[in-house]
Amino acid sequence: MRAIWGTGVPPGGIQLLASEHNFSAFSMDVVLLYERGAWASAALYIIASVMLALGGLVLGLRLARLALV
Repeated sequence: MRAIWGTGVPPGGIQLLASEHNFSAFSMDVVLLYERGAWASAALYIIASVMLALGGLVLGLRLARLALV
C-alpha cells in the first residue's frame, strides 16, 4: 500500500485506471473487427463479453453471499 501512496494515485485510482485500459482495449477490438468487415464477429464479441461479465458478477455475488452465511 505504501507504494501506491508514493505514486500520487489515490486509493481506488488503480482500479479505475485498470478498468479504463480494459474498456479501451475492448472498444478497439470491436472497432477493428467492424472495420475489417467482420460484423458478426464484432457483435458476437460484444454479446459474449457482456454476458460473461454479468455471469461472473452473479456468480461472484452468490459465492460471497454463501460465504457470509
